[in-house]
Amino acid sequence: MKGGFSCGVHTLPLELGIIGHGSNATAEIPFLEVRRLIPTHVRRFCKDVLRQYPFMKKELATLEEECKAVAGAIPSAWPAEVRIKAIGDRTANQAFRLLRLEERWRQVKFYVEAVEDLLAYLDEERRKLVELHFFKGLPPWRVAQELNICERNFYRNEKEILVLLAHRLGL
Repeated sequence: MKGGFSCGVHTLPLELGIIGHGSNATAEIPFLEVRRLIPTHVRRFCKDVLRQYPFMKKELATLEEECKAVAGAIPSAWPAEVRIKAIGDRTANQAFRLLRLEERWRQVKFYVEAVEDLLAYLDEERRKLVELHFFKGLPPWRVAQELNICERNFYRNEKEILVLLAHRLGL
């Protein structure tokens, strides 16, 4: 189990960049103080990011394939005679499409990496909670039953996970 996650005392390490105060970078602060800093709309957004993670992974692979296909269709050298056309220039349209695809790829990659970083940090029980509840869509009571914990601990762990994700996303 990594620093800061225990059922009795709820603390989060400052070394993760959650809330840092210069030289006191390894101190810990009570979790309840941190949780109050996360508004409800941010928690909802983080839940949505976690629910969408499996779909974003698939979208990321699709976007990478599309980018390669569009980039391969754009000629590497411009023709000797370049005519200026605003709408009908096929190469310009493909270039703009590639730019839009790359921008979407960067957005999706940001969220995928944030969730993967979170999963790498979490202990096995909390990873399983994320997998069962957010990825597979099981209700809280069922997840608590699968993990042999009470529902109260389920909600406590869920809030800790959402706080960590919110801070990883910079929210």
